[in-house]
Amino acid sequence: MPPNDPDDEATVTEDMYIKMCDDIERDMGDIESIEPIDVLLRHDSKLTLWKVKYRKSEFKAFWGISFDSKTLKIQDVMVQW
Repeated sequence: MPPNDPDDEATVTEDMYIKMCDDIERDMGDIESIEPIDVLLRHDSKLTLWKVKYRKSEFKAFWGISFDSKTLKIQDVMVQW
């Protein structure tokens, strides 16, 4: 799915993020708990790492969300469980 702003193809749009969260919530349930793990500083971005527990699953998910250091726009979202 392309970003809403054609000049900003390197970031995740709000619509993209909301759809991703809705898909996960449908399969895994509501978030039961969220715990920050760490923040990794890069040259031009910041990667935040999170451990998340959902109500419908016994598994915890790992979220990695990367932000542009200057604009704070989301550049990448990774979810693993």
